[in-house]
Amino acid sequence: MAKPERNYVNIWADINERVAGEYETGASYLGGITNAFKRQEAGRAAFKVFLLECFFDTLIDTKSTEWHQLTKEAAIQHELINRHHWLPSDINKLSNAELCIVFHDDLQTLKLHDHAYMACRDDLNALRLAQLLDPHA
Repeated sequence: MAKPERNYVNIWADINERVAGEYETGASYLGGITNAFKRQEAGRAAFKVFLLECFFDTLIDTKSTEWHQLTKEAAIQHELINRHHWLPSDINKLSNAELCIVFHDDLQTLKLHDHAYMACRDDLNALRLAQLLDPHA
C-alpha cells in the first residue's frame, strides 16, 4: 500500500501563515512582516516547525508497516516510548517547542525530501535565510 505524497507546498504555506500571524498582527505570510529583523526571526521559527513536520513524516515512513499505518501522534509516541521509555500521557503534553528540543539531534541531520526542500526554498532565499537549508539538502 503506497502512502500518499504529502503536499509540502501547502504544509509550508500553512506554517508560514500561522507563524507570520504570531509575529505581526494581520500578516498572512512571512514577507508581509514589515520589520526586517522580525521577518527573519519568523522565517527561522517557521523553518523549525516545517523541519519538525518533515521529521514526523520520516518517523511515519520508517515506523509504519503494511498492516499498521501510524498517525503522526502514534509515530511520535512509538519513538519516544522506545527511545526514552516515556509514558504516552507525558508525550501528549509536549509542545512543538519541546519536541524540537527532544528531537534536536535528529532535526540537525534530517535530509529533506526534494518536494519539501523546494516548498520552502524560494521563501527562505527571499528572507536571506538560504543557509538554513544547507545541512538539509
